[in-house]
Amino acid sequence: MLIVGGGIYGATLAWHAARAGWAVALIERGDFGEGASANSLKILHGGLRYLQQANISRMRASIKARRDGLASLPYLTRATTCIAPARNFAQRSRAAYHIAAALNDIISIDRNRGVPSSHHLPRTRVPNQSELDTLLPGAAISTRGALLWGDGFMENSERYTLAYMLSARSCGAEIANYTEAVALLETSNGVYGVTARNIENAETFEIRARLTIHAGGGWLPSLWPGGKAPPPPTAWVRSYNLVTRRSWFGEYGVGLDNGRRNFFFMPWRGGTIIGTEYQPYSGSPSECRLTAEDIANFVDEINLLHSPVKMTPDDVTMAHLGLVPARTDRFGRGTADASNRTVIVRPDAKGVPRGFLAISGIKYTTAAYWAARLMPCIAHAIGRPYRPSAPQPLYGSERVVTENEVARETRAIGWPLDAKSIRWLISHYGARSNEILAIGAAEPALRALIPGTPAPAAAIIHAVRRELSCHLTDVLLRRTDLGTAACPPPETLNATASIMADEYGWQEDRRRAEIDRVYTHYQRLGLNPRTQR
Repeated sequence: MLIVGGGIYGATLAWHAARAGWAVALIERGDFGEGASANSLKILHGGLRYLQQANISRMRASIKARRDGLASLPYLTRATTCIAPARNFAQRSRAAYHIAAALNDIISIDRNRGVPSSHHLPRTRVPNQSELDTLLPGAAISTRGALLWGDGFMENSERYTLAYMLSARSCGAEIANYTEAVALLETSNGVYGVTARNIENAETFEIRARLTIHAGGGWLPSLWPGGKAPPPPTAWVRSYNLVTRRSWFGEYGVGLDNGRRNFFFMPWRGGTIIGTEYQPYSGSPSECRLTAEDIANFVDEINLLHSPVKMTPDDVTMAHLGLVPARTDRFGRGTADASNRTVIVRPDAKGVPRGFLAISGIKYTTAAYWAARLMPCIAHAIGRPYRPSAPQPLYGSERVVTENEVARETRAIGWPLDAKSIRWLISHYGARSNEILAIGAAEPALRALIPGTPAPAAAIIHAVRRELSCHLTDVLLRRTDLGTAACPPPETLNATASIMADEYGWQEDRRRAEIDRVYTHYQRLGLNPRTQR
């Protein structure tokens, strides 16, 4: 089978299929997790909001997916606590919250099964105004109460996606980034693969497969059998979050409602991720971008939502952007809201040829859930038996690693890493931290820290040699996360680019071009990276 699209849906499909022993290839036109999967509030959401819709089956799917995420990748995740203040309308009243709290605990009674005790989620409850003032001092939220619940949180959603990708590769999957599916290979009997193009050198070649799975998100309409228009989703929305250096609600995630949409404030790395905003979009996915005006308008909306925020565009250090399917009205027209359902187009659907399947997901949390659900269908399509394999640890989760253990290893090789760098290694690589230590042991020059960061130069080399990094943006945004909260300062950019240049043999013009590519990325998000402080 061939998977087109290297976001979280493609990655989890590749992992499940490779574990089943099937021959799997995956291609991604950019870097892994670069598209819609990069636009995440980083919440492993248990689907509490689906109670409003009485959609218990979807809520149960989210609870299971959240539980599996916390159990499978504990070094990249943690438990978090969220608060939604009560409002005067029915679904947000204190009385409704008491009912929701009881139902949530009943429906999620198995929420901590198999999850490390450090990641256990507490019971849901309804604190009163006095307790809310204690939990959120100075937040100036006036209400008769609130709903308080536990959810999962990904400190590093980029490496979360990558962990599935690298786990699939370890099970035999062939994966390639910067490889574009140009056209489907078709006959009257169906689809049998794609013509692909290497973005880096423009080489074209064919990849043949019994089943081609399109998991490319917003690129779905550009690669459809027979050159026809695909079935739903046919409308898309531009989805984006803002990252700010400021914090308002301490360690709690807070959901505030403006009557039209719920916005979440998630604390992260001393600042806050705020989202999500949606706007209709009809252009090419490659042209999707934000402007300074988009950011200013979002900031204004947040300030109107909660006036004590008093945020300015200068407070914004990063934005997340992606295309997701739009919700449609009863006439089939796209709206300004994201869809509430995952669409799967199976090979036996009307008008869909043999050898082709498409999935358009709308929720990061449930990607692995849907991948597992699709395995029997895929087995039928490729004519192979499917027997769920025994549980296998994902990349970095092979065992629990402690700070003391890593500290002993660093002392044994004469590399006295400080506690902050040790914590950084564990929180990014888990059990694979020893691979970075091995590079530092073999090449002492790579023990030096990247200026202004806790990351050793060995982590940059690891990203290049073992994690399929091609560009400076790959390393900064999706391997080491040195650029996920804000554009790194020039000394960090130059040091990282120089390490990659030495490894790849880049000339000075290529090194400078890679730095310019980083700046272009932030400019595409409506930011001015050269003036950030």
